[in-house]
Amino acid sequence: MGKNKLKKFADMAQYKCVFQYPREELLRVGFPHKGAWHHNVFANSNPITLELGCGRGEYTVSLAKSEPARNFVGIDIKGARMWTGASEVEREGIPNAAFLRCEIENIDSFFAPGEVDSLWITFPDPQMKKRRKRLTSTRFLTLYRAIMKPDGVVNLKTDSPFLYEYTRRLVELNGFKVLSQTDDLYGSGMADPVTSIKTYYEQQWLSRGKKIKLISFRLPAQGELLEPEEDDIEKDDYRAMPRPNFPALKSDMSDMSDESDSSDYLRDFVKGLLPAEAVVRLNGYIEAHPKCEEAYIMRGLKYWSLGDRASSIRDYLTAIRINPHSRANEALKAANEILDYRNNDLYNP
Repeated sequence: MGKNKLKKFADMAQYKCVFQYPREELLRVGFPHKGAWHHNVFANSNPITLELGCGRGEYTVSLAKSEPARNFVGIDIKGARMWTGASEVEREGIPNAAFLRCEIENIDSFFAPGEVDSLWITFPDPQMKKRRKRLTSTRFLTLYRAIMKPDGVVNLKTDSPFLYEYTRRLVELNGFKVLSQTDDLYGSGMADPVTSIKTYYEQQWLSRGKKIKLISFRLPAQGELLEPEEDDIEKDDYRAMPRPNFPALKSDMSDMSDESDSSDYLRDFVKGLLPAEAVVRLNGYIEAHPKCEEAYIMRGLKYWSLGDRASSIRDYLTAIRINPHSRANEALKAANEILDYRNNDLYNP
């Protein structure tokens, strides 16, 4: 495990806004704030909204800042990602935001019936082959019912045409009240300050030309939940960018182990930019510094996140030509294992 990841876990263990309970402890003593989030955690009676699969926590933090009369809890099982949002909450002292590290299947162990007002489900895995793992399936809606107020609001924001259509059919079949619905959020003119909050992964989808879909509906407390037919729903024709366990291919530069000055400078140089914007900025840098190995590695990372794998491979190869011992060798090795470039003219180390 990388040094940075260990540091993140150590930070998370100290953050007051983060709640982490190992399954063994949860089974032994239970969660002490279940039914008492308002009193124990937020010290107010404002409505509670959960973000399921919060990732880096951008939505949770942005919602908390924009709606101070509500409380927000970001939920995810991956603590290293959650660290980003949790650190911002700790650093800025945001009083109405918290994070819970747990599997979504277990949220009824952490919240009492009626304790939650609404949910945001932001860019989940569509689970096209596994309905039981789909976060808008009747299995999960039943789980949400157990902790939500009657007619609580469920919001789904997704890049997946499959998941959007499946959820739309489910909502229609069960007669849920639709509050908003669009298969092109930014092209429809329906986007508002809340729905326009863009997470790191949404920015990646937008940079790849994907349309963002939104559906919001009320979930009644009673009634049988029916699953829609889905055999005729067209499967998504794309996949998320692979994220293998190779540091040089990770888009999150904070996880890099290289501590060189050039790496640090280039991280700051493109910090906060979308991948396409970062490529444009790095083009100028490389033009002025054509022998900077790190700049090619950085641009290769950005090309990879944009889906331009050929350009990514070329940049890794250039870095290796500049420095035969470059860590780009690991990037090239990882790309080769994923894409099998051995019989491709691009693969020529």
